[in-house]
Amino acid sequence: MEKKIIKIGLILSSFLFLFIIIYEKNNTVLASIYNIEQKIIPSPVIATALNDCNLYLDENLTTKIATIEKGTNLEILQDKTRKIYLVKNDMLNIEGFLKREDLYIPETPISSDERLKDKELETYINSLELKSETDFLVFTDIYRQLTYIFKGEYKNWHLIKTIPCGTGVNESPTTRGVFKISDKGEWFYSERLKSGAMYWLRFNNSYLYHSVAMDKDKNIIDDTIGQRCSNGCVRMEIEDIKWFYENIEKGTTVYIN
Repeated sequence: MEKKIIKIGLILSSFLFLFIIIYEKNNTVLASIYNIEQKIIPSPVIATALNDCNLYLDENLTTKIATIEKGTNLEILQDKTRKIYLVKNDMLNIEGFLKREDLYIPETPISSDERLKDKELETYINSLELKSETDFLVFTDIYRQLTYIFKGEYKNWHLIKTIPCGTGVNESPTTRGVFKISDKGEWFYSERLKSGAMYWLRFNNSYLYHSVAMDKDKNIIDDTIGQRCSNGCVRMEIEDIKWFYENIEKGTTVYIN
């Protein structure tokens, strides 16, 4: 009987020891993810209403949905030729369009030169549990002006490349969220913007990844990289965007923050 009790005690002790190891391991993982998340700095553009103004349902400003009080903070979601802005306020649970003249938009900040370790980035991106229709996943870090390319699969993504980039200025910010590459091409030119680019990949309507800015003859007119500099698209140097274009296929998940 005494031997049986000892045996049961040893079994229970083993289970308790195993439980403690698993518990401590899980806590360590959670703490690690928490610490990494503190280093991922979201980069919304927060504007302020300059006066009491109307918020509209559509960009043609035909259907009023609310009056926004002077001093209200509003996150810019998209700009429409820098004359009309789609904005939201989470506290008011409201989203709609405003005129540019009704908004104070802060100056464009300088990007951070702080860098994250590969393992930190992998731990973070896997914690988001993002899926992709291809073997690749893309994360553009606005705060650091870097685009990270991961390869793998759901919850098992591994960083393979880091590309310096240039996202939108505060007057025309890059849209944030989770998107998918929907189509791609080798060249475009916008008469309205008097600017074009090589190797474009669309991730959200008019928002693209593409090369540095060029004129209609494909001469570089702005090679700024590493700072917010564009009209909302994500720019890369020609060599980098060429690799990106050749490797990133339609259906690839894009995460921008």
